[in-house]
Amino acid sequence: AKLRNLGSFIRFLDLAASENGNMVSYSNIAGDVHCDYKTVQEYYQILEDTLIGFFLPGYSKSTRKQISKAAKFYFFDTGVQRALARKLDAPLVAKTKDYGKAFEHFFIAELIRLASYRRKDLSLSYYRTKDDAEVDLIVDRLDGKCFAIEIKSSDSVRVNKLTGLKSFKEVRPGAELLCASLVSMACGDDEITILPWQQVLERVLE
Repeated sequence: AKLRNLGSFIRFLDLAASENGNMVSYSNIAGDVHCDYKTVQEYYQILEDTLIGFFLPGYSKSTRKQISKAAKFYFFDTGVQRALARKLDAPLVAKTKDYGKAFEHFFIAELIRLASYRRKDLSLSYYRTKDDAEVDLIVDRLDGKCFAIEIKSSDSVRVNKLTGLKSFKEVRPGAELLCASLVSMACGDDEITILPWQQVLERVLE
């Protein structure tokens, strides 16, 4: 019943695909789709209820910084997102923005799938402050362990570029700071460990 205006929903899907992995602005999307704010919320709820996508909320346990609480939305599959965004004919090229966004999307979706298969109960969020310090993924486990994960689609990552992780350390001093990347072996410093992405998944899910 909520999809009787099919044209509006199709326009919404185009925008939702192009905004994949960004903070959701219901009002901006409503303006572009030519419908009201509540309808856009209902459209996103349909995608979530039918397991076509999922929300990643903003980290909100800290009172020391002003944390953004706007959720991000991801489709369940990178191929589905690229098809809806009409990008299937455009090859993903390493070291481009699209490649980086697709790798981030893939990693988060893969973690969710593996956690489900292994019956691991994880709380996932992302971190961003008013000063734009950001970490792609925060994972809280039931045993109290917290992992702050920056996702980089590069085989050469410099620790001094991972400023978001250092910012999060001020909020959660006990968090393990990780960078999931395309490096071939572990590296980093006393605070941040840079690992192949597969090893980060195993560490979080062990």
